[in-house]
Amino acid sequence: MLLGEVITRTSGEPFAKYMQKNIFDPLEMSHTTFADYHTIPGAATGNLIVFGGPIPYDEPHLPVTLSAGYLTSTAEDMSHYLTAFFDHGKYHGQSLLSSEGPGWYDTSWYWHAGMPDDISYSFSGGHNSINTNLQLFPLHRVGVVILMNTRLDQIIPGPTTDEIAFNIARIVINYPYELPSNHMFYSSYTLLDGFLLLMVVSVIWQASKLRNWREYYRSTRSQRNAAWFGIIFDLLVFIAILAFPLLLGTRWQIALHFRPDFALPILTIGLSLGALGLIKTVIATDLIKNYGRYK
Repeated sequence: MLLGEVITRTSGEPFAKYMQKNIFDPLEMSHTTFADYHTIPGAATGNLIVFGGPIPYDEPHLPVTLSAGYLTSTAEDMSHYLTAFFDHGKYHGQSLLSSEGPGWYDTSWYWHAGMPDDISYSFSGGHNSINTNLQLFPLHRVGVVILMNTRLDQIIPGPTTDEIAFNIARIVINYPYELPSNHMFYSSYTLLDGFLLLMVVSVIWQASKLRNWREYYRSTRSQRNAAWFGIIFDLLVFIAILAFPLLLGTRWQIALHFRPDFALPILTIGLSLGALGLIKTVIATDLIKNYGRYK
């Protein structure tokens, strides 16, 4: 975002206009634009992965952050962009960047003299429901762009555009490759969905029995032991759910803001179990204080 503002102030032109004139037009990227994708005929709709299933998502368009994302393009246009990496910053003889003799550019447009090593460079981008990757094998003059209208690496890791692009490039240059598997992605979501469903059933069942829980606790020693086991389980699940965002490197405030569809149900389950566990603890503590009357 800061770089976009620097370009705007230095050039005296809006960022989108500057990019159109200096990058998209010279590269004949006629279907590439920073315009609001809602106004572009045929633009793909992004998809959120919610509990393992794709849900169409209306990705918001934020003009203030154009330089950090929100570029709409096509596979053909991006192939024009890749070509410039291998032709000294030129496309059909027209230079976009000045070069210092024979050499090549990496994905950050740093110039390297001589011949590249047999290595790959990549750059990824994306939003909640979109994921992209640009992969370069400069020595082999092979580039791959993946534009995917979903994102599989947010909640439970799945195949990424980086993996897909990398292996497509290796197929092209006849190198060993791996087909990214979605087995762990779907099996993990199956386990998560099953666990959350059990927790929902548990919350409903416990809430329906709460009125008679005091009598249940007083019945027998085995039932009291079972009651304490249930209390401990509720509180442990509550704590685990509160700590869940830490495993993803985020916080509940961020998760609720960006992914309320996923975060809100999980947090609701956790808070419900925590409330049930605390209520039962209070009731059990009160009964223990007065236990002599029920001996």
